[in-house]
Amino acid sequence: MKIHLYSAAFILPVALLFLSTGFLIFLDDIEGDYYRTPFSVSLISPLVRDESALEKIVLTEMEKLGLEKPEGWTRIKKLDSDPWYQFEYHDGIDRIIKLMPTSDPLIAKLILEEASLYRKFVKLHAAQGNIYFRVYALVFALVLFSMLVTGYLLAWRLKQYRNPLLLSSTVSLILFIVIVAIQ
Repeated sequence: MKIHLYSAAFILPVALLFLSTGFLIFLDDIEGDYYRTPFSVSLISPLVRDESALEKIVLTEMEKLGLEKPEGWTRIKKLDSDPWYQFEYHDGIDRIIKLMPTSDPLIAKLILEEASLYRKFVKLHAAQGNIYFRVYALVFALVLFSMLVTGYLLAWRLKQYRNPLLLSSTVSLILFIVIVAIQ
């Protein structure tokens, strides 16, 4: 009994995060906002699709602007409406730095996108946080799973709960199979 109490208290904050973000995304595709700040970048030569060269431009511009150096991962992403690509520097859950061409080949656009608090929570929900949060989420999953299993086993030991437990489990399994099958 005490282990359930302490376990529930321990996982409550992350459970609320997953519950609230999952509910709002499901309800109305609410994923939070980014606050965008655009900058113009003068180039010596036109942008090329070379990830390390683009990263160097971003880091140089960030330093010129007095902004903190990002620490994360990069990618080159194709734009839907443009034959060109944009370079993205994902800096954890806090911000994304984008570099893209303009109509002038010697001018690029750098956009600093800073995530709102809710957007950060959504990114955590999607396992985009650092290793510490991912371990915390894994502990949450394991504690939640152990609470479900031990609760099921405790209910199974009491005869008055066996039939409702079997009925509920069977209905849930059938519903799960049907929902997965119609996907």
